[in-house]
Amino acid sequence: IEVLAVPDGPITTGVSDFCVGDPVTVTATLNDPNNVIRWFDAATGGNFLFEGTSYTFTPTGTTDVYAQESAPGPLSQLVISEINLETPDRFEIQNVGIAKDYTGYKVAVSDTPYANINTVNSIVKNLSSMGANSVVDWNDDSGSGYWGNNLYWDNSGTGWILIIDPSGGVVDSVFWNFSAAEIAGFNVTIAGFNITAANLDWTGVGANLSIDCSSGSFRRVGDTDSAADWSGICESSDFGTPNSDINLGASGCPGERTLTEVIAETENPVITCPADVNVSVPSGQQYTLPDYTGDASATDNCNPDPVITQDPAAGTMVGVGVTTITMTATDAAGNEDTCTFTVTVDELIGIGENEFANNLLLYPNPTTGEITLKNNTTAQLKNIIITDVKGRTIKNIDLSGAGIETNFSLDELATGMYFVKINAVDTNIVKRIVKQ
Repeated sequence: IEVLAVPDGPITTGVSDFCVGDPVTVTATLNDPNNVIRWFDAATGGNFLFEGTSYTFTPTGTTDVYAQESAPGPLSQLVISEINLETPDRFEIQNVGIAKDYTGYKVAVSDTPYANINTVNSIVKNLSSMGANSVVDWNDDSGSGYWGNNLYWDNSGTGWILIIDPSGGVVDSVFWNFSAAEIAGFNVTIAGFNITAANLDWTGVGANLSIDCSSGSFRRVGDTDSAADWSGICESSDFGTPNSDINLGASGCPGERTLTEVIAETENPVITCPADVNVSVPSGQQYTLPDYTGDASATDNCNPDPVITQDPAAGTMVGVGVTTITMTATDAAGNEDTCTFTVTVDELIGIGENEFANNLLLYPNPTTGEITLKNNTTAQLKNIIITDVKGRTIKNIDLSGAGIETNFSLDELATGMYFVKINAVDTNIVKRIVKQ
């Protein structure tokens, strides 16, 4: 038994202080120029990302990638790995290597009569995505993996299995108990592709699978695409379990995977809050917080427009007193900055203020569109600000110079509840109105 040490991983160069959304490039230096570098997203297993000494991608934040040095060779290999020719007939296909999508690949098998190598079973199976070092197997009995009809195989007869890619190219094949001359006459049509002996990967005579294996199986032991890949010895079957002894893949041991860090910038954005706000509401009413995010501003070293959020959120009802509003700016890397300001809600409690509240009429309410504001007070009105339930300003109407009655339209607004803030020179009031 020869024990091989796992080679050292390559020396890599990561990236730091990058702006999320920008592409980055990580690099690795080969220990052996005859090898290749493959990048993965995990220290073991994981997903294959790229092959090459430099890898450029656009991360969504701080992340780690891993570089592995190995001999050149396929990342995945689709092979026929196990066969049983007794009842029930059964065979297995294995994906050796990383996960791969085999959509469009097809599997075909021989049919009776045994003496005619060019008979094809009426059923052709389609492959799909297969996980790393995973298998799929079929049988001609029933239940899970049922081929769909009888597989006409027997250790005293002949047969073949063929895998083709979406272009009709032969990916892997096995022939048993045929002579080289018989295989040289191979000429079939599978899924519209004409495949002859010239297209096969198989060379020489068929494998000698003539022993009655009963419940055992014939196992693949090599990758020469010839009878040498199949010992012809009955072994314990393990259909559905990937084989670790079929001697496929690149020569030598792949090296350790080297951790390569990709670190996003950590500079916080800078946010500026609006000034403190003072509002008044009639006795017994609450104030609906508007959306203040448009009144705050933020800058960032990477993102011109960091996301600004508000807590409590727009549309929140607050009572008389002081409410602290926290504004947060978040950049694409998740860095944050906060600021606060206050909203002070006062209650209209004076006689004049009560008269103001009671003598401003807004009708009809509910309304289908047209609405009238009637001012039965002596107060000089400034403007009307209409907001939705989320606190967003929908409309601003100038009332300077307005008379006793002012007509305006809500026709363009969607149905729902709105807040009408009527501002006078010395006071204001908020009324609710429903648009139908």
